[in-house]
Amino acid sequence: MEKLLEDMEQKEQHLQLLTEAAERASRLGQLQQKRSQRELQQMRSRLAQERSVKLEALQRVQELRSQLNDAERSSVQMSSPGGLIPRAQYSLRSAPTSSRHSQQHLLKTNLMRGKITRRIQRPGTVPIKYTKRTDNILLPNVAENVQCSAFQVRTSPSIIP
Repeated sequence: MEKLLEDMEQKEQHLQLLTEAAERASRLGQLQQKRSQRELQQMRSRLAQERSVKLEALQRVQELRSQLNDAERSSVQMSSPGGLIPRAQYSLRSAPTSSRHSQQHLLKTNLMRGKITRRIQRPGTVPIKYTKRTDNILLPNVAENVQCSAFQVRTSPSIIP
């Protein structure tokens, strides 16, 4: 009888240990599930934020492209005789292209064309001999030798041919 009681006590202790282990495992599982749900929620919010940033960037790119196209159209209209673009040329520029390659190619050529026109439109520089003449004309009251407390500046009279 005592053996049976000891066996019963051992089995109860073993059962209690198993119950505690199962409860611990259950709590750990719940904690892991909460952690994974939190991480999943954070990932979703990050993805939503990235998506909105990318959509804003794409919208900005579209705005810039339309501004570029408008500027190009206006510059072509101003530079063409009579201020009008030939209809075939305009329709080629405004026609939607289906392939990504052709869009990139058009964008590159348009950008290069814009660079070329910018170089052409840049004002020429004034040669040095003309700037010397303008210095003498614009600054006639400046003394030939100017002395400051920190340093001394000497200018020589320029000879105009």
